[in-house]
Amino acid sequence: MKPQLAALATQYKGKVSTWAVNVDRAPNLSPVYAFDGVPALIGFHGGQPVWRQVGAPDPAILAAMFEDLSKRGDVQTWGTVTG
Repeated sequence: MKPQLAALATQYKGKVSTWAVNVDRAPNLSPVYAFDGVPALIGFHGGQPVWRQVGAPDPAILAAMFEDLSKRGDVQTWGTVTG
């Protein structure tokens, strides 16, 4: 999944920002975003989650998520949560 995310981050640079969090190192995030498992992928728009995926998604679904975020205007955020 990391290679796919890296490629999409490059493709959507300036439209979608990406980050990764290790939930074991930031346990305070689990109750806030109710992670059901790892990896968890969350797309944010205006500071609110608008996309959520638990587990490694199909590459086409991941690309569709990035495309949707890029069309929402401004720079959107895409987060990856690992354990």
